[in-house]
Amino acid sequence: MKLDKQKSNLKYYYQTQDYKIHAYKNIPEFLDKSVSEIALQNFFEEKILFGCEYKKNFIEVIYEEKKLRVSINKKEKFIDFQNPKELKDLFDRESSRMLNSQKTKIRMSKTTILFIAGLILIVVNFITFFISLHFFDKKSVNRIIAPIFLMLFGCGSLMTFPKNLEDFESAEGSNFIDLKLCIISLFFGIILLPAGFWMLL
Repeated sequence: MKLDKQKSNLKYYYQTQDYKIHAYKNIPEFLDKSVSEIALQNFFEEKILFGCEYKKNFIEVIYEEKKLRVSINKKEKFIDFQNPKELKDLFDRESSRMLNSQKTKIRMSKTTILFIAGLILIVVNFITFFISLHFFDKKSVNRIIAPIFLMLFGCGSLMTFPKNLEDFESAEGSNFIDLKLCIISLFFGIILLPAGFWMLL
């Protein structure tokens, strides 16, 4: 299968023996045409790695003692150097999979869904609370509305905590802003939820 680099946005690159990374402007011959053992030998004479990436996905090939070590998003497999067609088929299949994955429906993680639900709960809670101030007397607000507001606010804060923690752990250098969000969401959840229950008693 011949891939159109402009349409697919696949980025090809290779690493030379001086460990410098170089970009390919065009698809390498041993992938674009009938691949052969000689073509692979010529390619890996001065190069130690060949790769292809699209957004966060990548395929990398390293030549090791008459074998090709192929890494697909960190999952490795070995291909015999004498069977170069297997490498071409693998690249065709995996690169197509990388491109087609962008056309599929985006699936949100459970923590993201929980985070969005928590934010919605907090926003709706605030709006409802301020509206209720115009329809209920002060005594009713203090005895019923305020405790419910605190409990829902605390619950919403706890719902946002897993996502904040996930962002903090995945952030490069453990971003200080993400750390503050973790602490704030956990703090409000732990303090306000029990406080609301206590006020209702």
